Amino acid sequence: MLDTRVVADIERGTFDPRRLLGYTPGISVITLGELVTGVAKAKDRVQRKRRADNLAALISRLFVLGFTTRTVVAYSIGLANEFERQVRMSFGAS
Repeated sequence: MLDTRVVADIERGTFDPRRLLGYTPGISVITLGELVTGVAKAKDRVQRKRRADNLAALISRLFVLGFTTRTVVAYSIGLANEFERQVRMSFGAS
C-alpha cells in the first residue's frame, strides 16, 4: 500500500514508479483524502489542474482500500497520540 508521501514523490519525480512493477499497488481511503486535500490546497489554478490530472491518472491505476469504522478509529487514535508526543517533545515535556 502506498502512503501519501510516496504518491507525492511520484508526482515530484523523486520516486520512480517503475520500482512498483510486479506489485499490485493501492492506496487507502485516508491517503486518497489527503491527496484530494493537496489538490484543494494548490497555490494556483495551474498547479491545481496538474495535481487533479495526476491524481485522476493515478487512481485509475490503483485500487483504493476502504477501511472499516474500527480501523479509522484506531488510525485516528494513533495519529492523535503521535501528535501529542510531538507537542510534548517540542516543549521539552516527557
